[in-house]
Amino acid sequence: MYILIVFVIVFLLLMAFSFTLPGRKFLDSIRFFTEGKDRGFLFSNLLLLWRTANYVGLEDKSRLFWSVAALDECIRFIARQVENKLDADVSKKMQILLNKLYDYRTKIELEEVQKKRRLESTHEIYIGQICILFVPRETTVYGKLMANTKDELVFALFDASAERAEKVNWQNKAIKVYFWKQNDAGYVFTSESVKAKKIDDRIEISVKHSKKMLRTQKRKSVRASCDIEGLMFPLRAGDPYNADYETQGGVKSNVKDISEDGAMFFVRGKAAKGIRMKLQFKLKNTEIVMCGKIVRFVYDQPSNKSRIHFQCEFLDQRMKNAILSYIYNIAVDDNTEFISNILEEENNAFLDKDETLYDIAEDKGAV
Repeated sequence: MYILIVFVIVFLLLMAFSFTLPGRKFLDSIRFFTEGKDRGFLFSNLLLLWRTANYVGLEDKSRLFWSVAALDECIRFIARQVENKLDADVSKKMQILLNKLYDYRTKIELEEVQKKRRLESTHEIYIGQICILFVPRETTVYGKLMANTKDELVFALFDASAERAEKVNWQNKAIKVYFWKQNDAGYVFTSESVKAKKIDDRIEISVKHSKKMLRTQKRKSVRASCDIEGLMFPLRAGDPYNADYETQGGVKSNVKDISEDGAMFFVRGKAAKGIRMKLQFKLKNTEIVMCGKIVRFVYDQPSNKSRIHFQCEFLDQRMKNAILSYIYNIAVDDNTEFISNILEEENNAFLDKDETLYDIAEDKGAV
């Protein structure tokens, strides 16, 4: 009986405490750390995020876990600390947290993109989409979608694809169509070609709509459109990847979209799949060097240009963050006063020889 009375009294006290200002702040902190742990953040990261959220004026700090605007604000804050390098050790640990925040930012963005832009029907394929038309045991060709009508899809084939297509009888031919929707994923559907006809320098193939379209692969990064002059440097077998920005040579290229793991760009001449290369350009005065290989290309003979899809296999972390900042349009504030304040406060009040608030480097299991 006495235990029950004590329990009721404690419960009522806690309820009364929760209605006070200190009580609400205490419950907010519990909710923040609980939700943060559920989303994969380490306790040391959450301590720093809590204080960062205080300095950027976030009243509801748990917004960091679902609000893009709030997350971007904290990324700006921490990115400025990394750039200023007010303390080498702190700057290094801030860089680790910044990497985790960008990973989390990408996760949120991809989830939103996939919700909004997923294709459910072949009627939704946009005009201009480049597709691969595969005829089992006969041929594989690249086609550009020229028309999407109520009854059929019309693809235009050029150059080598047109030459290969001429050797195939497309009448009622069973085919598979593959394509990659930008900022989304890969798709494939099985259909039947209706007819093919030659018009000037191209062949047009009409294909029936399909009732079933399979989403084959989710994108692991977010791409952003751009229009940047760059340089491409082919690498020989055995040449090591590096982040050195070359000042001589190179093949001029026009970069049309970028992500942390690749790019799409145009160059003159015919490309080759599998070529190892270095792609470099400047992004808001930051020198970017991406090393990797050509995974696919489309060659346009009349213009003598190749549209190259490049997969990045080596990218310096600072350059990666510069790309992500561009993609998410996160401009870094030049005001450093509050950064100096927080570093001074943390160093004076929370750092000692045995345990540090910024002890992120030893933690495992990032976001």
